[in-house]
Amino acid sequence: MAAPSPAQQVTWTALAPSVTPPTTSGFAYASSPEGGWLFSGSATGGSNELWLFNGTNWINRTPAGSNPVSRVASAMVFDSARDRLVLFGGSDSSGFLADTWAFSLATSTWTQLSPAGAPSPREGHAMCYDSARDRIVLVGGLGAAGIAADTFEFDGTDWATAVAPPGTGQFDAAMVFDDRRDRCVLVGGAIAPTADVLEFDGTAWFTITPAGPAPAPRSGHSMVFDPVRARAVLFGGSVAGIGVVNDAWEWNGTAWMPDPATALPPAHGAGALLFVPSQRRTIAYGGPSSTTARTSNFPTEFFESTPTTCGGLAGMPVLVVEQFPWRSDDFVVRLDNVPDGAVATLNLDPFTWSTAPTPTPVALPFLGCTLFATGVFTFPQPAGVFTWTIPISGDPVWIGFEMVLQAVAIEPVAGFVMSGAVSTQVGDR
Repeated sequence: MAAPSPAQQVTWTALAPSVTPPTTSGFAYASSPEGGWLFSGSATGGSNELWLFNGTNWINRTPAGSNPVSRVASAMVFDSARDRLVLFGGSDSSGFLADTWAFSLATSTWTQLSPAGAPSPREGHAMCYDSARDRIVLVGGLGAAGIAADTFEFDGTDWATAVAPPGTGQFDAAMVFDDRRDRCVLVGGAIAPTADVLEFDGTAWFTITPAGPAPAPRSGHSMVFDPVRARAVLFGGSVAGIGVVNDAWEWNGTAWMPDPATALPPAHGAGALLFVPSQRRTIAYGGPSSTTARTSNFPTEFFESTPTTCGGLAGMPVLVVEQFPWRSDDFVVRLDNVPDGAVATLNLDPFTWSTAPTPTPVALPFLGCTLFATGVFTFPQPAGVFTWTIPISGDPVWIGFEMVLQAVAIEPVAGFVMSGAVSTQVGDR
């Protein structure tokens, strides 16, 4: 199977969900394992509804009971440690807001929190959730005193000030957390915008002036981190002297790259970028008539799990892809559900994707397992080590290389156990 060209590797596709949120702009947005979330924003008569996009449909998840008031220019993140959305600030007809709310995904309820040290009332601030440090980071915004030049962190209970970013303050910027490099990435804003990227590691801010092409300075753009491509994705916003634009870019930590797709969504500002993990794709939302999916055409297929009789004391071993195999990068897989004393080996077989949807399986009736990867290449690990890091060459000849992987392990009590299999292909970005 020929490797896709850069233009074919990413495609944007207009979707037509039967129901959409009523808001047109100014909403807060976040992404969780369930999909992408929107709260409130500009709408006729106002709206304080909470919506979830699951990759196919928009679902109104507004609960009964006490909910945050309708607002615009607030910010929201997903706190993975507590399985909840956290919302702060914005503005409504009464002025700027400084309330902190949490929406539990488990109970589908909003709760207004009463944290100490909350930021001053503001709108247009940027937030991200630093999962490495378990902190929500808030930067800038516009309040009664003008443009804020501060940083706050929320530990799940209280707010506290942190290292201020460089400059005199910013609002209508966008920020995401890059979980490959454990940094918050802040881009743009309405005050003297530049092409510089600001990054925060919890201790200090770093100003990066990228070489090469870069998005024009802008505000009101949207961003999301794509964990499949390991890139921060930026879309749209307003550019001085031009207006609202529809360009898309990827940030890899050192350089910007224009989106390789040949067709992009309609231009919009103050929109949302969401990531749906189950489909491994980004969703751009620009209002009720604009839901567009960005798909990385990366042919990864997960096979059915092997029978449960092949499991051990901790259940069925599960092979998890932590980092996909991109050229000039590391391919990282992890084996879950095995005890610390087990000894594991990763089997890797090359196979041709175009000739069969799966490799020919080999039944192991005496174990109740199915062998997909016979071990053309094997990667044994010492006892207790269940992560494999496989460097992928930068040679273009490897683009499109296809493989199937399966892990086997010897547990101290259960004996021989086996994971299901994963098939994947080396990609290029």
